Amino acid sequence: MANILLIGAGHAHLVALPALRQALPNARITLIDPGTEAAYSGMLPGVVAGHYDTPLMMAPLDRIARRHKLHLMRASVTGIDPERRLVTLMGPQGAGTRSYDIASIDIGSHACLGDMPGFRDHGVPVKPVGVFRRRWQDFVAAAPPGTPVALIGAGLAGIEVAFAIRHSHDGLVTVIDSGRTELAGLPPRAARQLRHEMALNGITLLSGHRVTRVAADHILLDDGRRIDCGLAIGAAGARAYDWPQACLPVDASGFIRVGADLRVMGRDDLFAAGDCAVQTTAPRPRAGVYAVRQGPLLACNIAALARGRALDAFHPQHDYLKLVSLGQRRALAVWRGLSLRGRAAWWLKDRIDRRFMAALRD
Repeated sequence: MANILLIGAGHAHLVALPALRQALPNARITLIDPGTEAAYSGMLPGVVAGHYDTPLMMAPLDRIARRHKLHLMRASVTGIDPERRLVTLMGPQGAGTRSYDIASIDIGSHACLGDMPGFRDHGVPVKPVGVFRRRWQDFVAAAPPGTPVALIGAGLAGIEVAFAIRHSHDGLVTVIDSGRTELAGLPPRAARQLRHEMALNGITLLSGHRVTRVAADHILLDDGRRIDCGLAIGAAGARAYDWPQACLPVDASGFIRVGADLRVMGRDDLFAAGDCAVQTTAPRPRAGVYAVRQGPLLACNIAALARGRALDAFHPQHDYLKLVSLGQRRALAVWRGLSLRGRAAWWLKDRIDRRFMAALRD
């Protein structure tokens, strides 16, 4: 009976679970995650904007574990010894270890700007989304009306949260980005449309500027300007967690290097998927759509490895449909250079997100 560890309740693992359990009905499958729920980042802007209640974006892990006959461990993994097939972890009962025959890592990424002076004390990263959601709710409950907010980073995650905040909060919203390229990596026409929507909604975009310090009530830019804000939100791209970098092959940014079959480079019995990994044969931007689509193949390959069969390759698409929430039950849809704004795009995003969460919970 195979002893399988799934490290992290990321999108790829949650999507893989039904097929994995069906393929290996007698395997011992353990899901290790420090939380009680898995948060779906795609619905976070809707929660911040007030379109959704918080439970709609959360998938209870105990319910998932019962449905798929998993052993659920509430713990944080702190390291892995791939030679001994041993995971070290820290849980409510203290430190411990766990062995495995086959393991997979799907711990996502974070947006913590811990190297920015003052951010750890006065800022909050937009990822992990569960942490951000709680901090945002505390801020809304305590902040005086009209308190300004600043977002550091103009990626799609930061832009969507900016629109959501502007819709639900009456304070000024400023987005600061050090880059000078097209907004959020969008095609030129879509980027212009997004800038137009930001201007219409009163969101200030400052491009080509770097934040040098975060304080309790303001941030400082590299040109000496002071931007008042009651909360600084870090959304400046995905950052890798530290512990895999000490024991696994990683790229220059600290993300786990995997091959076409999603196995960690140089390891036959260890997989990685989602935002924590980079596929060396076909690198792609970090987006939830890739993690979701890795799930079925990850399940097939773990099962194939357990049965001694050949593994398949994951072939990620070059582009995907981008649906950017604009905060008023409107969205911007971008596909192969074409773009569309309005309620129809939001309806499509809402339908996709609700169906995804319903599939995880039901």
